[in-house]
Amino acid sequence: MQNDIIFNKLLNKINVGKAILFVGAGFSKDSINVSDNNLPLAKELSIQISNLGQFGQSEDLKYTSNRYFIEHQDDKKGLLD
Repeated sequence: MQNDIIFNKLLNKINVGKAILFVGAGFSKDSINVSDNNLPLAKELSIQISNLGQFGQSEDLKYTSNRYFIEHQDDKKGLLD
C-alpha cells in the first residue's frame, strides 16, 4: 500500500511537470533536456558544478555536489536551476 501512495505521488509530479528522474549509469547518455541539449555525463556535470560553485574543477561528481551544498548553503536552488 505504501508503494502505491509513493507511486501515485510520483505520477502526480510527473503530470504537472515537477519531476526529475535520474537512473543508472549511461541510461541518459543520449537524452536531450528541455532546452534541446544533450544531458552532461557525470564528469562534465561535475565540472559545470565546480564552475558554478567557483572552486577548483573536479570530475568527482559526489565531491563537487557536496562541496557546492556546503559552500552555498543559502543558494541550493542555484544548483537546481
